[in-house]
Amino acid sequence: MQFTDKVHDEGSLREYREVNSHRAERAKEQLRERSKLVRLDPKPTLDQALQALWIYRQFAFVALYEGDHDEAADWLKKSLALSKTPGVPTSVRAHIDGLAGHQRLRRGEQDNCIGCVGPSSCIFPIAAEAVHTRPSGSREQSSGSPPISTNGPATLRIRWLLNIAAMTLGDYPAKVPPRFLIPVGPFRSKFDLGRFENVAPASA
Repeated sequence: MQFTDKVHDEGSLREYREVNSHRAERAKEQLRERSKLVRLDPKPTLDQALQALWIYRQFAFVALYEGDHDEAADWLKKSLALSKTPGVPTSVRAHIDGLAGHQRLRRGEQDNCIGCVGPSSCIFPIAAEAVHTRPSGSREQSSGSPPISTNGPATLRIRWLLNIAAMTLGDYPAKVPPRFLIPVGPFRSKFDLGRFENVAPASA
């Protein structure tokens, strides 16, 4: 939202479209200007690394917004490498790990689920008939780096991504390491509420 122009006529859908249509490029332009102010030595200082990491992650967010997964993956790869700078908090690396997992699964979702071609597509827990037929995104997530800590919400987010990825590959729960496994039992209702079916494809 920080890169969105001000809307003068809140009743104009055309104006909303216009202010949103250029914000990704506006964000990139501002981030490029900001990156010129950051110097990275061959062995970056902690301050240099933290400043660059903020910019790299913003570039990754913008790329995800545009649906450019290759560019997002490149920025996240740079971020993960830079996060190894001595003194960078483990929570920062955990956040980058979580964002990288999100990027991989989002690629898989776009490759497999945007059309939602079946009644079980994109519904948790993912049923056998909804397993991804183009598994590269989820496969990358499953083979990615595991949580680096046993505490904190960032680690739980990464565990969640690992479990979802395994479901989309048909590998859940057998191939999820026991210490990372999130059982679906606690999510099940004590009452028979039925199961939602996505009828959108049949209604199109």
